[in-house]
Amino acid sequence: MSCRISKRKGTRFVIAEHSEICAAFACDSSVAIRPLGQGNINATYLVDSTPEPFVLQQLNGDVFADPLIVIENFATIYEHLQGANPSLRSGFVMAEPMKTRGGKLFFKDKRGGYWRAQRYIKTASTLRLGSVEQARTVGRTLARFHLLFANLHPDNLKDPLPGFHHLSLYLKDYELHASNRLEQEDKNNLFCHQRIERFREQASAIEKARAKNEMPLQPIHGDPKIDNFIFNEAAEAVGLLDLDTVGAGIVYHDLGDCLRSACSTIQENAGGDVQPMFDLNLCQGILQGYCCAGSTGRVRINPASIYDGLLAICFELGVRFFTDHLKGDVYFKVKRHGINLQRAKNQLALCENIVNQEFKIRQLIERIYTKYSDKS
Repeated sequence: MSCRISKRKGTRFVIAEHSEICAAFACDSSVAIRPLGQGNINATYLVDSTPEPFVLQQLNGDVFADPLIVIENFATIYEHLQGANPSLRSGFVMAEPMKTRGGKLFFKDKRGGYWRAQRYIKTASTLRLGSVEQARTVGRTLARFHLLFANLHPDNLKDPLPGFHHLSLYLKDYELHASNRLEQEDKNNLFCHQRIERFREQASAIEKARAKNEMPLQPIHGDPKIDNFIFNEAAEAVGLLDLDTVGAGIVYHDLGDCLRSACSTIQENAGGDVQPMFDLNLCQGILQGYCCAGSTGRVRINPASIYDGLLAICFELGVRFFTDHLKGDVYFKVKRHGINLQRAKNQLALCENIVNQEFKIRQLIERIYTKYSDKS
């Protein structure tokens, strides 16, 4: 088998020159591979193969201590989806894991790297919502995900990332590295440091509730940012990608991540000094869609905690980006040093805008949930 690879500058992972990885999943004698997507963690490729193309991915062993957990969780939720309520499952799009020609869910290369494959879904994605109606489809899709897996016992999913979404752990890591490497004379470093100190107490509400066992665990996506949604040709959200972080978690983290990424007026990697704003109209659309899908009846939701989840996840990501910058970019993929600092600045500036609009956001959430609760 021959294996042609289109290389991308800055990619950390390189497919071995020999063709055993391609041969493990592909049936034809010649395949072409090209990088796919803009993920911050794993290396993902589209394999043009016969009879159909598929997605090949090397899991980042520096991030996922046990890649098999990610692979097994994916298989678990896919199997659960096949047995879900047909009316709820109908039209929901999710990738199907592929087995190797030997019947395994993964291939382990000579360097110890874990590779997995899934059916390629030829659909659109977006980094920016174009309308409130499109935002409603995003909310409906996230709610359907929560509903589809609401009766999957959390114990059936292993923890792919111990400590994931535990803000106190991220803050400890930040404090450890900030004390040694914080460059006070750099305005962006100083900006991030000041915002972390300013918002850390407000952003810890979900963490404190979790410590009191006031936050029930359920299967969540873990990373439902806007570019992980699948859109059809009509620009409607119909499913979710990137299921590496699926596990038992807090639903407000999912809602918060969806809202903070979809409602920001700038992209996560945007450069320059443009200040992000939190778009209340898009927020309204997403929450209306989430309510319309019936989540309030099946997934336990406290409207007052939605804002807390939004602020927590936005703040958490800012802390993580900034800490990774201080550590020398060891977690998130970057093309050059300084990108994680810009990402952190964007997230923490968005935090500031969210805090400034807290009353309006809480009022909006309460109005929407009161309206749809009256209809149920």
